[in-house]
Amino acid sequence: MRRIDIIIATIALLLLAGLGFTLFRGDQVGVSVVRTYPSDTVALSQYGRIGITFEEPMQASTAPNLLTVSPAVAGETHWEGDTLWFTPDAPLDPDTTYTATLAAGAIAASGREVLQETNWSFPVRGSYIAYVNEPNAQREIWIMRIDSGEARQVTFSDGQIFDLDVAADGTRLAYSQQNATIGFDLWLWVEGATAASVLLDCGLDRCSEPTFSPDGTKLAYSRENAPPQVGQSFAPPRVWVLDLTTGENVPLYADKQILGFSPRWSPDQAWLAIFDSNGNQIRAYHFESDTDFAFQSFLGTTGYWLPNSQHMIFNSIDLDAEGQPQRVYLADVVGKSVTALTDSEDAYKISSTTVPSPVTGDLLVSVRPAGYMPGSQLWLFPADGGLPQAVTDADGFTYNNARWHPNGRQIIAQEIALQEAYATPNIVLIDLDTGEQRTLVQDAGQGHWMP
Repeated sequence: MRRIDIIIATIALLLLAGLGFTLFRGDQVGVSVVRTYPSDTVALSQYGRIGITFEEPMQASTAPNLLTVSPAVAGETHWEGDTLWFTPDAPLDPDTTYTATLAAGAIAASGREVLQETNWSFPVRGSYIAYVNEPNAQREIWIMRIDSGEARQVTFSDGQIFDLDVAADGTRLAYSQQNATIGFDLWLWVEGATAASVLLDCGLDRCSEPTFSPDGTKLAYSRENAPPQVGQSFAPPRVWVLDLTTGENVPLYADKQILGFSPRWSPDQAWLAIFDSNGNQIRAYHFESDTDFAFQSFLGTTGYWLPNSQHMIFNSIDLDAEGQPQRVYLADVVGKSVTALTDSEDAYKISSTTVPSPVTGDLLVSVRPAGYMPGSQLWLFPADGGLPQAVTDADGFTYNNARWHPNGRQIIAQEIALQEAYATPNIVLIDLDTGEQRTLVQDAGQGHWMP
């Protein structure tokens, strides 16, 4: 045998031996866990989810039954790439430490196994709110814990924040921020991350009104294309949908004549509603059937979904009534019908957006009761048709931008004193069980729950 042949054969044998040792060690070590969620430095939201990421693709059926949580929690599992997620069926208990365990035995697509048990513990935090401090300071996003009042700044944009939304799991913020070209980019802040990051570079365009889907995998937003020349107007807004998993970014409607803003997801994520200013109408788009139901509204707001994902509550002006008052309407997007819920004989005036409870469907309505100063009070209209109840009763103040906690028992709203010159908004907390109302933060707006 020639010398060169001997060298080649030796190298081949060494390579085979190395491969065999690697496979042997791989069988001994098994599939590794890359990361667990939440991490050691992050307290989980009451509505958060628990996850574990593997170093390689797994056989989907082998791991879910091996994942448990203590104290015991019922829930569902699903895969996102190489990450197994567990979503509890009910909110977790705040100020409680849970332990998640993945037992050995999960099998990868390659046939390798997870040989070691993995345990990780995490506390569950109380509720927070996110808000923008305005208007007497640079606009930045802050978060505050409700029970302690402890607040901290989470964006550092030199005052360039425009608006924001919070994911349902309470661990992520999406917000729009003005860039160097005077366009608006979309940014993402994640609890525990060292810094926020650009989610979508919109360049000269204005991307705003980011809205998380209920499962947190998609983001609907409004986009205004930049004008071709300086000094011209931006194009009318259209709604786009960004897939946070794949990066796909497409308009909601292929038809460029369909405009829209203020996207609102249905609780089951099957529908996305927008306000189409081209026809003074709300459009509810159904993804699976690629169809929509459009109904007129003359206020320029989208309205809100009821918990059943079939009905929407919205306000509109009654053009046929004397004085053209606002009414509250119910839209059935499946049955394709619209019904008025209030009439002209009411002893109050509807004055702002109506927001249904995410639990019961009770309606939180902004009204101007007879005899009150100008401004809006919040009344609760029970879904069972019972008599409305006053939630706020402060003459000289107006309340708007109300938002329900997911538990349906607490509300945050924006309060403004009508008799104060240059009054700035405050964010107040209203507890329906105790009747307590207290100011959470002064000179702030755009309050969102981080449950």
